[in-house]
Amino acid sequence: MITGPFSFLSIGFWFYVSTHLVILRAATSASTRTRKGSYAISAMKFLLISVLALPAMAIASGFPALNPDVRQNTLQQTICRKGYSATVRPSTSFTNPIKYRFMGESGIPLQEASDWALDHRIAIALGGHPRQLSNFQLLSSKANGRKSRIEVKLLCLVCTGDMPLAQAQRELVDDWQGAYRRYARHKCSRR
Repeated sequence: MITGPFSFLSIGFWFYVSTHLVILRAATSASTRTRKGSYAISAMKFLLISVLALPAMAIASGFPALNPDVRQNTLQQTICRKGYSATVRPSTSFTNPIKYRFMGESGIPLQEASDWALDHRIAIALGGHPRQLSNFQLLSSKANGRKSRIEVKLLCLVCTGDMPLAQAQRELVDDWQGAYRRYARHKCSRR
């Protein structure tokens, strides 16, 4: 079993590469009759490996990965400390390839990249894992802006003690748009 911060990314990358190699080899085998058998065997190996990777990738659709350093009893040392998110946020050299992959899987042309944002399902500022693939999703730039506003409000509620961390995380995962309607007008000011 693959573990660690790059487990879903490496499995996803292998699946992506292997399926494209299968297509490439199938296309090549049509024009090269003498090697047709060896391409068919290789294609079957790649498909088998890809199918074995699917159960591990399906886990990514469940509850997003959380940052183990962020817990209810570490709020003041982590997310409630000014500038914390910037210390753990991954660089665009890490996130852009994920964004482009998600766009490709969704059939969105790369020319529209500025219309889309790679979003953390649970914001880093609310204890979402900064690098685990299960905590990423593709959102339109407009939706991402709206979601960012409710994340700021939920962070304020968590840091003032008006909402437990686990509830704020669940609000984002279950229905962030509903959370926006419920909490956007809620008064909150951090001391």
